[in-house]
Amino acid sequence: MNERRVADRAATIAGRTRELTHLRDIVAHHAAGSGALVAIDGEAGIGKTTLLAELTSLTRQAGSMVFWVRCTEADQIRSFGALLDALDCRLQHPDPAFRRVAEILVGGIEAVVDPFRFDTDAAWRRPVQEAVVDLLLELVDRIPVLLAVDDIQWADAGTASVVAAIARRTQSTPLVIAWTQRATVRSQVADDVRGRFRDGLQQITLGPLNGDDVREVGAGLLGHPPDPAQTARLGRADGNPFFVTALIAHDADSKRADVVQQWLDRLPTNTSDLLAIASSIGVDFEVGLLGLVVQRTPDVLAELLQPAVRSGVLQTHGAGRYAFAHDLIRTAAEEAVPRSLRSAMHREIARVLETTGADVGVVARHLARGARPGDAATAERIRQACTSVMRSDAASAAELLEVAAGLCTPASPVWAEVMADWVIALQWSGRATESLTLANAAVDHPLHSSVGSRLRMVQATSLALVNDLPAAAATYRTIADDPSTPSAVRALVLAELATLEAWGVDRTKGRATANEALALAREVAAVQAELQTLCALSTMSLFDGEVHAAIAHGREAVQRGREHRSLAPAREVYLALALANADEHDEAAIWFRKGQSDAEAVSDLWLVSRYQLARMSSEVSTGEWESVVADAEAVIALHDDTGMGSGMPQAPAAAGLVAVRRGESDEVVSRYRELAGRHAKQGAELPGLLFTAWMEGLVAEREGRVADAAAILLFAYDTVIGNARLVQLWLAADVVRVVLAAGDRQRATEVAAQMTMFANEVVMARSALGVADLCAALVAKADGDQRSVALLERAAGHLRSAGRLPALLQALESLPQTLTVTAERDQLIEQLGIRRVESPTTLPTPKSPLDRLTRTERSIASLIATGLANPAIATNLGLSKRTVEYHVSNIYMKLAVTSRLAVARLVDDHDRPGYLA
Repeated sequence: MNERRVADRAATIAGRTRELTHLRDIVAHHAAGSGALVAIDGEAGIGKTTLLAELTSLTRQAGSMVFWVRCTEADQIRSFGALLDALDCRLQHPDPAFRRVAEILVGGIEAVVDPFRFDTDAAWRRPVQEAVVDLLLELVDRIPVLLAVDDIQWADAGTASVVAAIARRTQSTPLVIAWTQRATVRSQVADDVRGRFRDGLQQITLGPLNGDDVREVGAGLLGHPPDPAQTARLGRADGNPFFVTALIAHDADSKRADVVQQWLDRLPTNTSDLLAIASSIGVDFEVGLLGLVVQRTPDVLAELLQPAVRSGVLQTHGAGRYAFAHDLIRTAAEEAVPRSLRSAMHREIARVLETTGADVGVVARHLARGARPGDAATAERIRQACTSVMRSDAASAAELLEVAAGLCTPASPVWAEVMADWVIALQWSGRATESLTLANAAVDHPLHSSVGSRLRMVQATSLALVNDLPAAAATYRTIADDPSTPSAVRALVLAELATLEAWGVDRTKGRATANEALALAREVAAVQAELQTLCALSTMSLFDGEVHAAIAHGREAVQRGREHRSLAPAREVYLALALANADEHDEAAIWFRKGQSDAEAVSDLWLVSRYQLARMSSEVSTGEWESVVADAEAVIALHDDTGMGSGMPQAPAAAGLVAVRRGESDEVVSRYRELAGRHAKQGAELPGLLFTAWMEGLVAEREGRVADAAAILLFAYDTVIGNARLVQLWLAADVVRVVLAAGDRQRATEVAAQMTMFANEVVMARSALGVADLCAALVAKADGDQRSVALLERAAGHLRSAGRLPALLQALESLPQTLTVTAERDQLIEQLGIRRVESPTTLPTPKSPLDRLTRTERSIASLIATGLANPAIATNLGLSKRTVEYHVSNIYMKLAVTSRLAVARLVDDHDRPGYLA
C-alpha cells in the first residue's frame, strides 16, 4: 500500500474510536486462539472497507494469516475468482495444500486455466469448493486465520458457499470471518450465516460522521485544517467519508449527488468514454476484454486509462487489470450513459464473451442486462443458459429467468417455456409457495397446447410441494385426459400422477395409473416415463408392506436404467430403500453409495441430495445417528451453497430428531427446529412433514408437554402418512409410548393392534415383527399384563437380528433389569451416543477427555495423531470429506481444543494403550 493510501486511510478512519476498540478486542482474542464472525454494515462510502482494512492490518501484525477477498458485481459470474486470487492457489505454489486446490481445479475443467477467470460450470465447482474449505481448515490448524470479504453482497456462488461452509468453525477454532455489506443490498449468504449464528455474530453498523469528525477527515486529507469555505462544502457530504474524499479531491462546490460525476467530468473525453464502457463490465475489469469490446490494443488502452489512474478514479491490480476506486464511481460512470446505450454495451460484451468461449452463465447475465422488451430470442438464450446451472445454483437461475420472462410476450411459446423453468427454479430453491403463485398466474393465460401441458405439470408439482395433493393429482389427470397431449408427454404425466397417488392420494388408483403409464411408456419408447413408473410401483409396494415386490420393481428400474445412463430418476434410491426395509442393510448401503457416486460424477447436486435424504430415512431406524447428522448437514450446506431447497425441511428435522433422542443441548435442537420450521412453512414434501412432526412431538415430550406430544405424533401417524402402513411402522413405537404417557390407553391399543395386524398380514422383514411386538408389549405392560415380558423379549430378539437399534433400546429399557439386559442397554446407549443424566450422584466421570468421543470420532482422532489431513482420513475410513469435517469439528468442541496438534497430544498422552484402536 503506497504512502498516499495509508494517509487517506488514517484520515478517513477518524470518528471510529468505539469501532476500533471493538476490532482490537477481536484481534486480541484471535491471537489467543478464539474465532469470530464479524459483519460491518453501512451505506456505500461510509467507511466499511477502511475499517475492514484496519482489522486485517491489526490481525497481520498480531501474527495471523490474512486473506482479503474483494467481491464485485462482475465476480458474481466468476465463480471462486476473487477467492482463489486472494488465496494464490496455483500449480507453482510451494505449499502442497495450495497446489492441491489448483490441481483439482485444472483436473476438473480439463483446460488451461486463466489465473484471473474461473467460470461457473457445475461439473467442477463442488470439488473446488470442498478443496478450498479443506485448505482453509488445514491452515487454521497451523496458524490463526482471518478471511476478510469486502462487499459480500456481490460474492459469487463459490465464495459464498465457502463462507457458509466454514462459518461454524469460527465457534471452535482461531478462524475469523469478517465481511462488509452495503446496507441497501441484500446478501443471501450473509443473511443465512446471520440466521444460523445470530448469537455468535458481532455486528458493527457504521453511521454518518459528525461535524467534528468530518473536519478531522478533511484536515487529514488536505494536510491542514479546512478553512470556513471548505468546511461548508464538506458539510454537503452528509458525514460520508467517501464524499468527503471526493470533495477534497477536486475542491468542488457541488452537492453530494453530483460530486462524483464532476470528478469524472474532469477527465479527458476519451478516458471518460472508455470508463463508461468499462463500468458495464464491473468494478473490476481486464484490459484484454475491454480491448475486444472497443477494438483497441492493450497498449493504447493503458495510455487512455492513465489519467483516471492518476486522478484516483481507477486503481491497478496487476498487469492488465484495473478496478474503480469505489463502486460509487463505477455507478456514476454507468448512470451517465443513456439507458439504451448501456443496454447496447451489455449486448456487445455478451457477444464478445461468447466468442471467447466464456461460461454461458457469464454471457446470460450480460444478455439479461442488455436485452430489450420483446426480444424473445435473447430470452430463449438466457433460458437455455439457466437450464445448465439449474441443479447447481437454483437461486441464480430463478433471478435470470425472471428477467427473461419480462422480455417475452405473455402467452407466447418462449414465454411459457421460460415461466415453466422459472417455476422449477423456485421449487428447487425451496420457495414452494412462490412457485405455486407464479404457476397459477402463468396458466391463467391462453396457452398453445404444445406448451400449456408443461406449465400445468409444473403447477401440479408446486401444488404437491405445498401438500395440496388432491389438487395436484387432479391437475395431472386433466393433462393426461387432454387428447392434444402427446403420447410421450402423457406417459410422463401418468408416471408423475402414479408417484403422487403412491404417496397419499389413492394407492388403489395409483397402481392402475402406474400400469397405464408403464404400458404407454413402453409402447412409445418413453424410457424416462418407464423408469419413473417402475420407481412409483416400488414405492407403492413398499408402503403396502410388499417388500419383495418393491425390491423387484427397484431392480428392474436399475437394470433398465443401465441402458440409458443419461436418464437418472434416483432409481437406486428406491431399490436401496426397499432392501433397507427388508433388513438387507449391507446391500442397501452399496446401492446408496453407487447411486450417489454416479450423481456426484456428473455434479447433479439435486440427485446427490436425494440419496442423502433416503439414506437418512434408513439410518434413523438403524441407529447410525452420526451418519444421519452428517448427511443432514451436507444437505443443509447444499441449500446454503446453491439456494436449492431440495431436502428442506427433511434434513434439519431428521438431525433434530437425532439431537432430541441423544439428549443434545437446547441450543443444538433449537437450530434444527428453526431451520425445519422455517422451510416447512414455505412448503414441504411429505417426508419433510413427517420428520418435522416427529421431531416436534419428541421435543414436546422432552419439555414435559405430553398431551401436545401425543397430539402431534398422532397427527403424523393418522394424517401425514395415514395410508402408508410401512411408514407408520417407523413412528409406531414412539406413538404408543407417548400416547400411553398421555393416558389414552384405548388409542394406544388401537395403534398396537394395527401394527400387529400389519406385521402378520405381510411376509417381510424381522423389524416389522419386532416393532409390532414392542407396541403390543408396551400396552400390555401399561395394563399390568405379565405377558408383556415375553412380548418384550420376543420383540428384542426380532429387533436385535434386524439391526434396529433405537427400537431395541426401547424394548430393553422396558424389560426387568437383569445384569445381561443392563449391560446390553448400556452398550447401546454408548453406541448411539446418548447423553443421559439419571441422577446427580451417578454421573460418570471421564477418565480421559477422549472418553467423550464416539467410536468414529476416536478413529478420526487416532488418524489425526498420525498426521493425516481430512481428505486422507476420508479415504482411509471410507467417509466423505464433509462427514470427516463434521466429526473433526465435534472433536474440537468435545476436547476443548483448537488445533490438530492439540488432538494429537491428547492421543499421545492417553494412558490406556489400544483405547483408540
